[in-house]
Amino acid sequence: MTIQELKVQINTKTLNFLLLSTITAGIYSIIWLVKNQEIIENLFKSEKSNKNFILYIAVCTGFGGILSQTEVPVLLSLSMFLSLVSWVLYLAWSLKIKKAILDYTLNECRINYNMNTFYTVLFSIYYINYCIRELDERIEKEKVLNSLV
Repeated sequence: MTIQELKVQINTKTLNFLLLSTITAGIYSIIWLVKNQEIIENLFKSEKSNKNFILYIAVCTGFGGILSQTEVPVLLSLSMFLSLVSWVLYLAWSLKIKKAILDYTLNECRINYNMNTFYTVLFSIYYINYCIRELDERIEKEKVLNSLV
């Protein structure tokens, strides 16, 4: 599989991804991960995640959302904790894929592709989606620039 094929298979514009995730209270993000995790890991040859990793994210997101509807302070605190754990799990996945993308572009494409760590932390999977969508254009641009030198 190539970067172009990956872009076609994922085929999710970042703004649409963000809007759908917001409208569905995070459910679309989980569906996107289930659908695309194996595809992304296979192309970038990253180490395989635990099969239950997305399940952990889904459970934390779901129970965090359900418990946020109560007025009991202990359950509200638990809800905030589960939401935080969910965000940390998304962040861990994003940082792992970021490293895999950087390794892939350096070793396979012979370009120095930069990804902003601050954006990875702030936007997590949305930034990963954005970088995957722009990666083939960036590779082509770097090839043209390298051929001129």
